[in-house]
Amino acid sequence: MKSFQVDISSLPLKSVKSENAALVGSAMHSVEFALYKVDSERRSGFYKKFKDIIDVSQYGIVTVIEATAVETDCKVIDDDGIVDIEEECKDTDVSYKCKFVYFYSYG
Repeated sequence: MKSFQVDISSLPLKSVKSENAALVGSAMHSVEFALYKVDSERRSGFYKKFKDIIDVSQYGIVTVIEATAVETDCKVIDDDGIVDIEEECKDTDVSYKCKFVYFYSYG
């Protein structure tokens, strides 16, 4: 899979956090999934836990999700075991501000 960077700093993004509850709910699930996937692929360190959505902004096919997360006390496991981060892991004092950028295509 090829990786690329796109500069979105000049896009006139519009906050939709207060207007679109369904999109915010979807954003929460996307952030939880992305955090788990990245931690699992790295296979080191500690799992991060989603805490809050700061903002969800859109412009055309671009959606930007800003969120906060905390590091937990659960070490990332090397085998493909399943960890229920919400139930089994305790928060630490290490927090993160995260930004996720999604590009939706229609077809």
